[in-house]
Amino acid sequence: MENSLLMRFLLNASDVAEKANFKEHRAALLSIADTISVAMASHSIDARVKNLKASLLEGTKAKGDAAIFGNKIEKADDITALAINSFASHSLELDNWLPLGMLHPSSSIVPAAILLAQKKDLSLEDVADGIIYGYQLSESLGRWLGRSYYKIWHTTSTIGGMSVAAMLSWMDENDDERIMNSLLLALTYSGGHMPLINKLVSIKPVSPMHASIIGYYSFKMNNAFKGLIREADGIESKICANLSNNCATVDETWDQESAVSRLGYKIFPACRNSHTTIQAAIKLSGKVDLNSIESIELEVFEEAAQVADIRSPTTLEEAMFSLSFLTVTALAKKWVGFKEIQEALSDNSLRELEKKVKIRVRDDYTAFFPEKHPITLKVKLKDGGTLEEYEEIPYGDPSHNISYEAIIEKLRSLSEYSGNKKILKFVNLILKENIDIKINELIEKISTADSE
Repeated sequence: MENSLLMRFLLNASDVAEKANFKEHRAALLSIADTISVAMASHSIDARVKNLKASLLEGTKAKGDAAIFGNKIEKADDITALAINSFASHSLELDNWLPLGMLHPSSSIVPAAILLAQKKDLSLEDVADGIIYGYQLSESLGRWLGRSYYKIWHTTSTIGGMSVAAMLSWMDENDDERIMNSLLLALTYSGGHMPLINKLVSIKPVSPMHASIIGYYSFKMNNAFKGLIREADGIESKICANLSNNCATVDETWDQESAVSRLGYKIFPACRNSHTTIQAAIKLSGKVDLNSIESIELEVFEEAAQVADIRSPTTLEEAMFSLSFLTVTALAKKWVGFKEIQEALSDNSLRELEKKVKIRVRDDYTAFFPEKHPITLKVKLKDGGTLEEYEEIPYGDPSHNISYEAIIEKLRSLSEYSGNKKILKFVNLILKENIDIKINELIEKISTADSE
């Protein structure tokens, strides 16, 4: 097993985390600020988060000491807090992602790392190191299993769980056998059927919630089972055989750079596969009179058509996964945010315009995914003219990065829209406090804002 890919991925993740420099720590802290800020805002914006919290806390007597990050800091038992924080981190479709791994790692990894830090009285630096480890492992697994896997399984649900399990074991004891035991347990019981999730988008945030819980239980159980590492021989070929032998060939360049440095950040609350469409529509928005539009044609890559193919959405979460709706919203509003989505959902003229959007998949565009997200937006006018815009890289992608200041502005706007002023308190503490601060002390400082 020492020469296996799985062990290589684990050892590389450990090596990268142990050698993390200031830049990588800074990237990890920004990811924490982004992830938990989104979770905090969701309690005011997303009814699903409110309902989930009410359901899980109903009848609870012993609340526990684990923090729930919402409109205020509440406490619950470990699993309840982890479930709510992971679900909330993903529900607004604003959490960061790893393009090469094809997953949202932060929504499962960050809440799990914070929970362990609370229980073990670890520091913010310990959490940052754990996140660096978890992101490194999740990207390696995602790249190896590849695109054919992503089409069937929601990578955040499956690889997220494996990465949480291994990360927590690494943060706790850093014992190779326990880490591998944790990963294999999580691998065995991971799930998340992508075609079904694409249709039932209202429950999509269950993916990181599931991952964090599977990962946490696998970490807790790893010492109960002996010899799993010996049974792992040949597991890689079995995994790849189940994927029609489509696992990617791993080359030596994979380990050259920390995955935390390749994070992508979202500025639009929508499926990331729709972001280049939104960008193209925003660019055209100042050039077209909506009343002059005869038809709209959208040429996209396959994953965009599959993941964001909802037509005539009626809810916020459905709208986040509707290429046709997001296109006309961006054309009309010159931006796509929660305010614009809510306004467009009740605008009859835009709902009629949405019916004029035709979507076509182009094989040549599909070939570029996930490195690029190419789309062409064509607006045909009633006078016979055509306006056209091409986009291929989402804003916030590592190759088309948005500035640090732009991410902070996103969180400031999120705080303002949700009415949760404690978001900015949290961001300032994460990014400006000494990295040696204990997580429990940091949470206590956030809690004091509840009475301000």
